[in-house]
Amino acid sequence: AMIPDPAAARTLCDALGDASGRPAARRIAIINALGHKDDDAAAQALAGEAESAEPVEVRLAALEALANSPMSYAYVHLFWSALPGPEEEKPRERRRVWDSMMNVGKAFISSGEVGAASDFGCELLDVAATREETCSAIVLLSHAGRRFAPERIIAALDHEDPQVRAAARSSLARLRGPLAVPTLKARLEKAAPAMQVELLAILARRDEPQAAALAASRLHHDDAAVRAAALRALETLGTAGAAAALIDALDEGSPAIREGAAGVLGRMEGEDVAREIVERSKTATGEIRAALLRALARRGEPAAEDPRRG
Repeated sequence: AMIPDPAAARTLCDALGDASGRPAARRIAIINALGHKDDDAAAQALAGEAESAEPVEVRLAALEALANSPMSYAYVHLFWSALPGPEEEKPRERRRVWDSMMNVGKAFISSGEVGAASDFGCELLDVAATREETCSAIVLLSHAGRRFAPERIIAALDHEDPQVRAAARSSLARLRGPLAVPTLKARLEKAAPAMQVELLAILARRDEPQAAALAASRLHHDDAAVRAAALRALETLGTAGAAAALIDALDEGSPAIREGAAGVLGRMEGEDVAREIVERSKTATGEIRAALLRALARRGEPAAEDPRRG
């Protein structure tokens, strides 16, 4: 079954036709073999079985095999037609069709149809009836990363189910695409303090230059929890950009912010961070320079002996 041979696929298609009316187990065995064929004829044969074959076990097997084809997205209408509504009380059948639809979403992405994948993920999220379905749709959206994906995933941060919220957080941390950071920024600026703390924890997991700037913008927030979350985010990011933002806070912040920023600078690791502190200490004066020297000393950096050298 694993041999990518068009002749083998045709043979299996013929065998599937000949097996009409034969025991379901034989037809399912042929269907499973066809599922390994990256072939138009195989996909068409599977689509025919998925649309009308009886019993239902044969249809489900055909859908599952078709979903593994890189061309499965061309038959997406069959999956929607086969998906039982939650009110039909067919949980096992719905689960098998839903899992197959996840593979269809991956086929959209693999084919470069990321916009269509994003739309498909949003549609799935609209009809998700369980925690597992909602989480899987969110994960699919994070891999698509276009169009409405960021807004829909951010909205899931308010979901009543903690596992859905966790899926949204992890998905936002890995979400890529041109809309991801601007959407996070827009939500951060208007969110309530508790949501800002959530978003800052997400930003801390994003390896992007803009993440440090966004986190730093919350250092002067009125809410102490938001300020603390911003400090944690910058420490977790641990980049030179994060260090630069913390050094700026030494000059611009309140005494509490300056103390917090100095403490984080002393704990951050990495040569880029050390270089940033050393370079800024060369031109800093007064309390700011003293704070930078203390940070270097806490880090155990040799440069702490003479930050103005070289």
